[in-house]
Amino acid sequence: MFRLYTANPMVMIFTLPPTRGMVSFDAVTHRLPSQFQSMTFGRVTDALVSATAQRPAFAVTPEPIVVSGAVLGTIGTVLQGGTVKSLRMKKSKAAIRPSLRIIEDGGEDPRLPRLPRNPPDTDPDPDPDPRPHDPPPPPLKDSADAAAFRAAAARHLGLVNPQQPWVIVFHARPVILEATAVRPQIVSLLDPAPALMMRMQATIRLAGDAAPPAVGQVGSAPVFTQPMAEPLASLSQDWLLPGLERVPADSVAMLEPNERFIEAFMLGLNVEMGRELLWRDFVVNDPGATFFRRFWRSVNPRGDGDIAPIADWKEHHLGENKAAENPAKQVVLLVRSVLFRRYPSAVVYAVPAVKEGNGRKPGPMESEIHPLFRGSLQPDVTFFGFDLDPAVATGDPGWYFVIQQQPTEPRFGFDVEIDFGKATHVPLTAPPAGHALPPGTTWAFNGAHMAQITRQQPVRVAIHASELIKT
Repeated sequence: MFRLYTANPMVMIFTLPPTRGMVSFDAVTHRLPSQFQSMTFGRVTDALVSATAQRPAFAVTPEPIVVSGAVLGTIGTVLQGGTVKSLRMKKSKAAIRPSLRIIEDGGEDPRLPRLPRNPPDTDPDPDPDPRPHDPPPPPLKDSADAAAFRAAAARHLGLVNPQQPWVIVFHARPVILEATAVRPQIVSLLDPAPALMMRMQATIRLAGDAAPPAVGQVGSAPVFTQPMAEPLASLSQDWLLPGLERVPADSVAMLEPNERFIEAFMLGLNVEMGRELLWRDFVVNDPGATFFRRFWRSVNPRGDGDIAPIADWKEHHLGENKAAENPAKQVVLLVRSVLFRRYPSAVVYAVPAVKEGNGRKPGPMESEIHPLFRGSLQPDVTFFGFDLDPAVATGDPGWYFVIQQQPTEPRFGFDVEIDFGKATHVPLTAPPAGHALPPGTTWAFNGAHMAQITRQQPVRVAIHASELIKT
């Protein structure tokens, strides 16, 4: 209840709704007197709140509402919603007494009674023991609401805006600053990590009252392991193999990768990815990060990719920045045929040639090497990359490229030269003419014997690298 005393006595009782919304610092400062409205949040610290004068009349009350209308000449009660209930009262006797104006001698109005001017009264018998002065008022003390608010505000500001130590400036004689000598000290003082660590320890508490761990690097450098030859081929196969339409069907060719083109493409890809991350406000903790390093799809991935980290390129030219674990030279075997569509599990590898008389033949299987990477292009092109120097592969004795049927996927049937005449099925009475039975087997004896008789031997084709280049 609020009492408003004016010339006309009046009582107004406000029924207030609960406070709505959050109390902000600006909302509080706007309600302060004008000399305090320029106060900023930075000036309000825990020490300032603790040193503020005691507030015995402080109370946390709801926010008042604006009441429209006026009450004249009555004692009214303002109810919730702004309505006014009048309570008329009788005037007191003091209100109807005639107004008198006393004019001393020398007044100018003859219609009013005159009183003689009397000298001031003097005390003929002064009190020998004058009354002592009133004792000083007791010191102010916070109300319960004020004490609770002061404690909460001090704890809050102690975390978010504690009192900073005073900075005392001493005037000393100037000295010559050795920049080289003080540089490490300046760098250490400007390091934000200690200040951030202190702020974290003051505002964060972990289980068991443990302090948070040390401040580490912010951000990361993402690495994408996707082979980028496939997205490049999806844009146009001519970027990967120009002139593919001139390769005849059912043919084999040997190619050499263009390392300068591959490194230029990967460099531009990484630069554009860095710009994309910067535009999206992604924090990268390594300015020299390499996001993409893999161009080919590796059969057995090893190492980090096909190019060295871009930060290590330095003064190297394009074509001189291969990954350390990658070979200096590579060759690519290209096959255009439906062979790998019908036999997708066919095995492809390279094996060194060994001399045999005046000729040569594939060497032992212990020395064979398998592709580093493989890929495919539409409609029927498959390629394989090998860790081989083209000059060594085409030399003497050189290397063979082998395409072999998968040994673990046997096939059953008869050779194409076997003639069954007009029969639509294989007769079980006798074996077909021209088909030799394996040793120890009997025609139509049982299923195991028939499987052994009709089992086809795996096929292996060996092509010497020198046959794939023009001489």
